[in-house]
Amino acid sequence: MSTANEHNVSCSWRDLRFVDEIQNSEIDLLESLIATLAANCYFGDYRVIDELLDRVERLMSQRFAKEEEKMRRARYPLLQAHANDHQLALRRFMGAHQRCKRDRDPI
Repeated sequence: MSTANEHNVSCSWRDLRFVDEIQNSEIDLLESLIATLAANCYFGDYRVIDELLDRVERLMSQRFAKEEEKMRRARYPLLQAHANDHQLALRRFMGAHQRCKRDRDPI
């Protein structure tokens, strides 16, 4: 017979698939936002946009690190796979930001 605590832990681990879906949706939205901003802003707006996107990147990194630490303490069995998903999400976001910078810079 399992304890209530074991049941809660296993339920929360199953729920992480839903969290992954939300994170992927957030990254999709951020990529769209970056593309829209790049297509519709004036030259002087770029500095402000870059500062905001840099801040979003820092916040994402901090949130992912805190989440992974909690998972590590809870001995989440799929931590490495989840951490890899976090790295992929950060690379997607940073890539979209870099494409925005590249596309606006004259060659």
